Amino acid sequence: MMLPMPFLSKLHTRFREVTKMRSVDAMPVAEADAFKERCSRVNIYSHSKKQTDLMEQLLEDLWIHIVKPILDHLLHGQASQQNIKEESKAWQIPDQDKRQRLWWCCQGDFSFLPLHAAGIYHGDSPICISDFFISSYTPTLGALIDARNRPLPHELKVLAAAQPDAGSTKLMKVGEELKVIEQIVPPQNLIYLNNDRHLDLEGKHTSVETVLTKLPEASVLHLACHGTQDANNPLRSGFLLERGKRLTIHKLVQYRYPNAFMAILSACHTASNDAEQPEEVMNIASALMFLGFGTILGTKWPMSDLDGPIVAKFVYNALFNQQITPEALKQTSPWVMERLFGDHLMKLKTFSSESDPGYAEAFQELTKDHIAARTEGSARTLATFSLARVVDDLAREMRRNKVPAERWATFVHIGV
Repeated sequence: MMLPMPFLSKLHTRFREVTKMRSVDAMPVAEADAFKERCSRVNIYSHSKKQTDLMEQLLEDLWIHIVKPILDHLLHGQASQQNIKEESKAWQIPDQDKRQRLWWCCQGDFSFLPLHAAGIYHGDSPICISDFFISSYTPTLGALIDARNRPLPHELKVLAAAQPDAGSTKLMKVGEELKVIEQIVPPQNLIYLNNDRHLDLEGKHTSVETVLTKLPEASVLHLACHGTQDANNPLRSGFLLERGKRLTIHKLVQYRYPNAFMAILSACHTASNDAEQPEEVMNIASALMFLGFGTILGTKWPMSDLDGPIVAKFVYNALFNQQITPEALKQTSPWVMERLFGDHLMKLKTFSSESDPGYAEAFQELTKDHIAARTEGSARTLATFSLARVVDDLAREMRRNKVPAERWATFVHIGV
């Protein structure tokens, strides 16, 4: 697919207008002062109708000129020349549970664009990429293959850290975000940064050194804080922790993480590429993927502080309260399920279809074993967990609740 460069440049210019906010600490002081109320998780959006309309128009342009032609090839085998809005109405939209995965491996000028959110969200017949596929990103195909081949950790351990005070504005909701995690995740599955067996809601113990010391034990990393993107030196991009010290990519790559599985990066710009340097593929999320965290929730631009607790609720309810279904089983890595629930799978394979007598009983036995693994906090529950689906469900729920597009579209899934 060939697009004229002036068109891509125009898209980039307009997206920069909507997502212009950058982390304060990556800016010159004078520029930071001018943007300090707009560039963090706090009060980053005025949510004016004009701004929301502009974002929705941009997402419609992405749909019409980029994503819709790709779906034509995927669903029909050829790009249609008919009216692009009218024809898409006739597409067969699959059941939500039967949608397949789609990975975007964006390079160059496409790396800045939120293709996962492309769609028409107004009028009588809204339509979007999420109706047909569950979108994910990967920095390279090699990174995705490596992530798919990594074994699951032996234990499910969550390291959750928040820092409300490090940036120019106080993050009022990160403490609530950690409270949500503490309410859902069993104590035996939490890694504490202090000695009082409670998550550090105020960030008193979230030093760079403490997080780096504890992180190799973790299979899940959750950071709720200010994020910084350094366009001039990507290795200096990272998270602001205790006393404003930065947990940078440069510091992270000096350690090994043998138990790494998932990262929830509840901060600004964690999966963003710089529009001025589109060939630079390194961002915080992709760096963590290369370090072993194979499935990641990140942000394309600043997120709202209000959404942090919502993200935590969606992720950890799905992880610790999920129900296995036949459709979820079909989308799970076969070799992973074979290793963790092999006896049940062998029994299910003796039936030719789900309607056969005895299949429901055999599946119920698998469900009971899965619930037992979940109750004991076993890493076996990760075998059927899909963060990509959780991120997709989060965006769909926010759209149903009339949340402006600039808030829900920032959340992306990277990896497996």
